[in-house]
Amino acid sequence: MEADKSRYGLIGEKLGHSYSKIIHEMLGYGYDLWEIRPDELSGFMKKADFDGINVTIPYKRAVMEYLNEVSEEALRIGAVNTVYKKDGRLIGTNTDYTGLRYAAARAGIDLKGRKVLVLGGTGGAGGMACTLAEDEGAGQVFVASRRAPEEKGAAAGRVTVTYDDIPSNIEVIINASPVGMYPLTEGSLVETADFPALEGVIDLIYNPLRTKLVRRAEALGIRASGGLAMLVRQATDAAGYFRGEDFSSRTEDILRRIELETENIVLIGMPGCGKSSIGRRVARRLGRRFVDTDMAVKEKTGRHPSDIIREDGEAAFRDIEQEVIEETAREHSLVIATGGGAVKREANTDALRMNGRLFFIKRDPSKLSTKGRPLSQGSDLRKMYAERRPMYEAAADVIIHNEGRSFEPAARRIAKRYRDTE
Repeated sequence: MEADKSRYGLIGEKLGHSYSKIIHEMLGYGYDLWEIRPDELSGFMKKADFDGINVTIPYKRAVMEYLNEVSEEALRIGAVNTVYKKDGRLIGTNTDYTGLRYAAARAGIDLKGRKVLVLGGTGGAGGMACTLAEDEGAGQVFVASRRAPEEKGAAAGRVTVTYDDIPSNIEVIINASPVGMYPLTEGSLVETADFPALEGVIDLIYNPLRTKLVRRAEALGIRASGGLAMLVRQATDAAGYFRGEDFSSRTEDILRRIELETENIVLIGMPGCGKSSIGRRVARRLGRRFVDTDMAVKEKTGRHPSDIIREDGEAAFRDIEQEVIEETAREHSLVIATGGGAVKREANTDALRMNGRLFFIKRDPSKLSTKGRPLSQGSDLRKMYAERRPMYEAAADVIIHNEGRSFEPAARRIAKRYRDTE
């Protein structure tokens, strides 16, 4: 059989954190990442040495002048993210549009009749989000922008507002800005608690998996979606244009695989419950890097946690521990064992949720090891457990019982959830 010589890829100025290559190659064909300077775009597009490309920042609007045809949705949005060839002609469309529709439906977020707030203006992703909201029958679309209310290019019917003048009765928020994206993951343009009628939040950012905006919504019981669902669906839709096949049925499988491959496995629980021993075994089984936050504190400070606690007090240790957890939690595909008291600070749990699934390693206090643990030695472990157990259970996505002598059964149960990614 003759090898497929078709050329597909993504163009943009900086593509260091793109998942597009991973997604498209899961669909069974080669896919390249082409970083192109602005002065190189014209030559690249005129040469057109490709069969299909996706387009990202800052070229979604600029590529339009090199195309023979542009879809109606892309014209209304004013941006193209997918270019394919048909009968020798370059045709542009916008699969971000269908990707966002998919993400909203998947999260159960209904835009019809709702007051929708789009963060980030009307250019690029913001324009796409506004167009979809209007097409889905939103009751009113508000656009928050630093240039409001005279923002250039705002369509009739959209209400542009400053961030200080956003109405409080917003029902759906779509973040189309880069605020909250890795590595500045603690950013958020609005606080979900300021909108009592809020029903849904969609953040187009996929790194981290759950932005601060998404995490705050989830904490309030509000339906929310990060940008990964949109990213995967726009890719499978783009593949349909590239290859002339319907790949939409592959979306959920690919989405789940990427979520499992990239999310951190985070172990929480009492000191001496086996988090580090289980974590090392899980990491070996899955071929992942293991991080023990207590040891990371030692690497950062040159001092063992027990020495910091004994010499400077628990509060000093907790401050350093929080810094370490926040740094570690920004990364992906790790197995992380936390200190027993990490859940005492809500900021730690929040940071770990950014890219992680939390497993509570549950073990009877009578079986807990106290060796090398100054806060456990001389303490009433049952009392400590009674105080912390509600914190562990509230933070946990999954509870793993570890009552036996061997750590292998617990490690196997955790690793089994990720086996289909190997």
